[in-house]
Order: sequence, then C-alpha cells, then structure tokens
Amino acid sequence: MHIIDIRLLSCRYSNTPDKKDSAEDLELEIQCGKSFNEKKKIGTFRVKVRNTKEDEPYSFMLEYGGKFKFEDVEIEDQETFDRLQNVNIPAIIYPYIREHLADLCRRAGSPPVFLPPVNFVKLAKIEQRTNN
Repeated sequence: MHIIDIRLLSCRYSNTPDKKDSAEDLELEIQCGKSFNEKKKIGTFRVKVRNTKEDEPYSFMLEYGGKFKFEDVEIEDQETFDRLQNVNIPAIIYPYIREHLADLCRRAGSPPVFLPPVNFVKLAKIEQRTNN
C-alpha cells in the first residue's frame, strides 16, 4: 500500500470567547468512510472528527480524506485488507486532523486543543459489532 494523497476536505471552527478557555474533557464523534475501486486497486477514505459537548469554548468539525493504492497481495487476504481499511488507514489520516486543529486554535489566538489518541482497533470492533 502506498499513499497517493491526503488532504483537508472540510473544516469548521468557532471560538466562543465568553466560555471557559479550556478543552480538557472533549467529547468527540469520529466517523470513517471508505470506497474502493477494485479495477484500479485504489481506496478513497475519509475521517471526520467533531466535538459534541455543547458547553465547550470551541466548536469544530474537521474532515480529511486520503487515496491509497493497494498491492494485489494486500487485497487477496481479506483479513489483512479489512485491517488496512478499518484500522491502519484511519490511523494514518488522524494525525493530520490533530495537527490541523492544534494549529487552527493557535492561529485563532486560543490555547490549542490536543485531540487524544484514538484506538482504531477498538473503534473497528465496535463498528463491526454494530453492523452485524
């Protein structure tokens, strides 16, 4: 597998100056999506992160997308292919979102919001149970 492209797809950020200037206990919603072109062996993936807690000093939604080219051997083993799509690729894209949000807050003159690390293995298992 190799990366063709990773880029920002969508961004929304607002700062509420009259609220406390701390974002310690963020409640996040993380959504992952994917599509795969079998003929070209190219997958298109997206990861969206937004805060869901109403009384935060910040409101944000960031969505990044990536295109990845797969090798035949990675596609033939379904377990490997599923792990790449549901765990590895979101874990590759997520740091771009973390950095973008921290920089966005800094440029807005606010203390940075540091998104916590995400266990994409656990998220994939939860999603798999939900879909079954």
